[in-house]
This record gives sequence, C-alpha cells and structure tokens, in this order.
Amino acid sequence: MICFTIIFYTLLARNLSKKAPTEDLNLLNKVLTHSITTEASSIVVKNATVVLEDKTILYYLEAKPPPKIKYRGNLLYLHGAAYSSHDWNANKPSIMQLTAAAGYRTIAIDLPGFSHSRTKSSVSNDPSTFMSLVMKSLNIHKPIIISPSASGSYSVPYVLSNPNKISGFVPVAPCCVRNDGWENFTEHLSVLH
Repeated sequence: MICFTIIFYTLLARNLSKKAPTEDLNLLNKVLTHSITTEASSIVVKNATVVLEDKTILYYLEAKPPPKIKYRGNLLYLHGAAYSSHDWNANKPSIMQLTAAAGYRTIAIDLPGFSHSRTKSSVSNDPSTFMSLVMKSLNIHKPIIISPSASGSYSVPYVLSNPNKISGFVPVAPCCVRNDGWENFTEHLSVLH
C-alpha cells in the first residue's frame, strides 16, 4: 500500500496528460505541490449510505474539491478483502483529502458484504451490474477506478464491459478475476489527467 501511495501521489502531482510519453516520467523526482497539501487538511470527508436498485445498502465516503480548485473528474476507490473504504481516509491528510484537493471528486465504497455495506438475498451476483448501479446511484460519470486486490472481481468485469464509461483504470494487483477478456480490450485509458 505504501508503494502504491507514493506512486499515486507522484502521478497526481505531475498531472499527467493523455499524451505524456512514459519514458519522460521520473516518478522519484516529483513531489506534491504545496497548494495540494495545504488544501487537503481542510477537506471534509463525509460518510453516507444509499440503497441501490437491487436493495444493496451501500456505504461510502465522499470528498469534493474546494470551489476554487479546477474540477478534474471522479475517482472511485475500491478495497481489498481485508480492508474497507476507511483505509482510503486513514492518516491526515488522507489519500481522499489529497486527491480532492487536487480537483477530483473522490468516492470510496464498501463492497457488498464488507464493513458497512449490506446485501439482501435477492442481490444480483453480477459484479458489472453492481458497479453500474453504484455509478448511477452516486452520479459518478467516467471515473478513474482505483482497484486493489480482491476488488478486481468487481472492477475488471465492469471495465471490460464498459470501457467507454471510465476515464482510467488503476489496477493494483487485482485478483479473483478470470484471465480471459483482455485480448479484445483496446481502449487507451490514462491513469490521471
């Protein structure tokens, strides 16, 4: 998680464009800008629940960028099997606060059956449908999805079936997914822009 955090922060500070050549990146020489770290501590991260159309009670955290910061899009944080949405808001300033201070609406959800999210017996077992319901209910348009570990069982099916509905995909050792389906995945996605 620490390595991912360092790389993520350096990418965030660099504000990569879609056309930036990867050989030009020197991730070890980049630092967070002072304005991001200063703004981050004042960002409020709210928690809430919403009932999805399939009756799943979804718990989530949300942080919005300050009004004076240019809005850059949506970030959706998922979590692994041993974690929850609160891991993205640990420490201060948190990853959620820092990315909101950089201009992103940041949302971290508890996946069904984890931490505060609850499912009903009638809930669909289709991860892509679940992710679509999350996007619709929370009004998330073209997010960058950050997906570590077991959350890959939700993110990968969604990304493969909806590449035009996301701006980026940051898989961090996703597991619990099948290997097939990637051979036809030709969408070019930026990590952060």
